Amino acid sequence: MNDSADEAIVLAGGRGSRLQSVVSDVPKPLADVAGRPFLAWVLDELAASGISRTILATGYLSSQIESYVGQTWKGMSIAYSVESEPLGTGGAVGQAVRHLHGRAVHVINGDTYLRFVPAVLQAAAQAAGAPMAIALAEVPDVSRYGAVLVGEDKVYGFAEKGGSGPGLVNAGCYFLDEEAIAALPRKAAFSLEQEFIAPMVSAGKIAACRATADFIDIGVPDDYANAQVRFALNRCHKFYVDPGAAHMLSNVRGQRRALFLDRDGVINVNHGYVHTQEKTDFVPGIFDLCRRARETGLLLVVVTNQAGIARGYYDEAQFLQYTKWMHEKFAARGAPLLATHYCPHHPLAGKGDLLRACPSRKPNPGMFFTAATNYGIALSESLVLGDKESDLEAGRFAGVTNRLLVDESGIGQAFDWLSAYSTSRFQ
Repeated sequence: MNDSADEAIVLAGGRGSRLQSVVSDVPKPLADVAGRPFLAWVLDELAASGISRTILATGYLSSQIESYVGQTWKGMSIAYSVESEPLGTGGAVGQAVRHLHGRAVHVINGDTYLRFVPAVLQAAAQAAGAPMAIALAEVPDVSRYGAVLVGEDKVYGFAEKGGSGPGLVNAGCYFLDEEAIAALPRKAAFSLEQEFIAPMVSAGKIAACRATADFIDIGVPDDYANAQVRFALNRCHKFYVDPGAAHMLSNVRGQRRALFLDRDGVINVNHGYVHTQEKTDFVPGIFDLCRRARETGLLLVVVTNQAGIARGYYDEAQFLQYTKWMHEKFAARGAPLLATHYCPHHPLAGKGDLLRACPSRKPNPGMFFTAATNYGIALSESLVLGDKESDLEAGRFAGVTNRLLVDESGIGQAFDWLSAYSTSRFQ
């Protein structure tokens, strides 16, 4: 399977019995976290990460969830798989897969949040030759969860709860390909963890993915209170992931390196807040340069400040629609972009919530750090191409050694720069 699986199942049927002291009148996925239902944060992340369709596996007070979420969420279509009686985590997945349009799926626990890219999780499975992958989270104390035992690229066991100290834990996010879906037990109710995942681990069929961040579990009151604080910090990362990302990532052998590109002034001529096809003039030579970078083994990641969103000239939906078109243009020219990371904030001219000093707005390095985490990119081995000093400063703050400043008429010097990098890298 070359294309990225773009469907997800979110397990949203829990009663939240351990949260009854703080959340008693709604299903656990609708528990209020920083002014929004927890499920809203989970769906936001899926929609931003390349998932186009999500199946909500509901049960307890399912009508409340359907009333809140509806049939679409930020451009992502929503379907429902409703349990008439409790089926356990495995039974809920077994019922929900009947609603799939495709042959592979991501499965997410509705009471945990994790920043990860589904295409990266899928690529981990493909690289390991496994039908399934688990997203792992690094925590300071594994005592509540039990540690996951990991080899080079696969999970080989689980430690019993009761251990302590830092380690990797199962973050409740999985990728299942066609083989894994077919291996689900053929019974109505079962435990996904005990009756499916454990045997798959014993058979060496589950890959490990460590490219994750921001693990939050709201299962008990103390963690629920902690989630209020962490989400209130209003995290800044924003990105569009290309539909072909899993294929690009699974084809990388060895260390992942990237060419980070500013957008306006590097990819397209900067006419001022460009966000439509009609106003787009591509910088001469940019497709050839990016194709050369891909041949060198570099992933292409766009990092762009988008003050036009902050100022209200266009909204994020318009920007993402335009970004999708731009990705299609690069793919058609043999230079596919892995992802576009963008900051929609401005510290002086932003409107409403977009008025803020953001750690992702260049010259701050937030977008680089997010990309490195999302896709497992080695920043010190990567490159930055920009038309402003702030682009290079952001790369420097992120630890990217190779940086070049160009203007729209001088993209040619970037070919020599890229050739010199390739020669020094492979000589």
